[in-house]
Amino acid sequence: MILQVNERFLSIFIVVAMATIVAALLILTDLLLQYLGVRSNAWPDGLFIFLSAYVFFFAASPLQHSIKKRLRRAKKGKVSQDC
Repeated sequence: MILQVNERFLSIFIVVAMATIVAALLILTDLLLQYLGVRSNAWPDGLFIFLSAYVFFFAASPLQHSIKKRLRRAKKGKVSQDC
C-alpha cells in the first residue's frame, strides 16, 4: 500500500525532526563541555539551543529542497532505484 503524504507536511516534519536531533546532540555536547569545565554557565542554555537550532534551520534548507525535488520526480513516475 502506497501512502500519499502532503509534500509540505513531509518537508516540515523532516526539518523539525532533524532540528530535534541536532538540538539533542547540542544539549549533550553542552552538558559534556560543562562537565569537563571547558564551558562555564555564562550563557543561558535556552539561548544556546535556540541559536544553534536557528543556524541549523538555514543549513537544512538545501536538504529540504532536495527532498521536495525527489518527491516531485516520484509523482511523475521518474523514480530512480538508489538501493
